[in-house]
Amino acid sequence: MLHGQLNAPMRAALQPGAITLLCTSTSALQVFRLAPGEVKVIGRASPADLVIDDRSLSRVHARLTWQPDGIFVEDLRSKNGTTLDDKPVVSMSLRADRTQQLRLGNVQLTVRSELNAATPGFDAREHFLDRVDEELRRAGAFRRTLSLLMLRALSAELDVQVALRVRKELRSVDSVTLYAPDVLLILAPEQALTQTELAARWLVRERSGEPQLVCGVVSSDQYGPAATTQALIAAVSGACRTATQSQPVVTATTEQCAPPFRETTIPDNQSHFADQLRSLEVELIRDALHRSGNNQTQASRLLNMPLRTLVYKIRAYGLRKAAGD
Repeated sequence: MLHGQLNAPMRAALQPGAITLLCTSTSALQVFRLAPGEVKVIGRASPADLVIDDRSLSRVHARLTWQPDGIFVEDLRSKNGTTLDDKPVVSMSLRADRTQQLRLGNVQLTVRSELNAATPGFDAREHFLDRVDEELRRAGAFRRTLSLLMLRALSAELDVQVALRVRKELRSVDSVTLYAPDVLLILAPEQALTQTELAARWLVRERSGEPQLVCGVVSSDQYGPAATTQALIAAVSGACRTATQSQPVVTATTEQCAPPFRETTIPDNQSHFADQLRSLEVELIRDALHRSGNNQTQASRLLNMPLRTLVYKIRAYGLRKAAGD
């Protein structure tokens, strides 16, 4: 699992791709995507391209322009301004290889780079899922095994540099995909559970300058002939959500099986857009509740969401407790 070598440095291989924009207002979470070459205006109403219904925004508030090395942000003389780390922004460039947060009025805008599906060592999500299906068929036919690992950062965003480091420490036969904005999903063919647990502990060990990582682990042997891609991903998602700083590696059990992290890339066909937004919001609320020990007041602050709104959403989504508590 460890010390697999790539033919070229991953950093050099990473090409600029689309940018994910997560917009958190007082009433909702919205997800947008800035594709290479695109220019988008964010505002409260038309003619803005990305419309967020928040009174703190101007009708046309800011312009975001994709660039090869990131995005260029321009405030369009908005009433309540645009800030980065509480400092006013008139215009500036943001690097795309790390997560940064802007504030437009009272709206928090998180800018995240997406790993390019063509990057050597990283699979597009659809190809990754096909690979898991294929390996499960092989495992059943030849009585072999496979394992899945799901990695996320505890207190910060999982940026591109961390993802590249993880990929470099895997075997060449392993597959990796960016399954959600802050989640890496890894397929380890023909690797037993005990070996996978050791590898997971190596991947999440503390490193200077990196956020603390946690990892969920599952093996097809735990399910036997009943193993499916959906079941394994559901189980490893549940394990990953319950991992903590004191227990950074959690092995899944069938009892921990929970709805998996949902895809968040905005498809060309917008018919499933609302479902994807709901799924992402559920995951963010679950994570905030887990980090705050189910303290709804603290969770509302982490989400930059009014407590009353959070309580309503918890009831609407049936989230009585943080996953694993």
